[in-house]
Amino acid sequence: MPSSTPFVDPETGFLDKEQIRREAEPLAKLVGLFVALALAPLLVVFALGGGGALAFLFTVLAQFVLAIGTGITLMYVIARAIALSDDESAHARVRPGTDRGGPGGASGRDATRDERAD
Repeated sequence: MPSSTPFVDPETGFLDKEQIRREAEPLAKLVGLFVALALAPLLVVFALGGGGALAFLFTVLAQFVLAIGTGITLMYVIARAIALSDDESAHARVRPGTDRGGPGGASGRDATRDERAD
């Protein structure tokens, strides 16, 4: 019988390192994406010598990208937490196109509670 606690191996009672890796991988990619997007304007600032109005605007742009990225990452973490708490098996996979989450996939939040009970 599956554990009711996410990230815990139901057979051993220890942390399920494979599930942790599956959940951490897309999160790390999302964080890396926004860091890379913010790095582009910062590289322009360093190329300009770090002074002037244009460098200031690029610094503000980089900070804006990081702020938006933080918000999107936080929303992703909350959505995954809700999905894991709704998943009876607590072993939801983060794979686009599969039966859980991602584009083209259905989530447990789409069905009503009566439909999931069946």
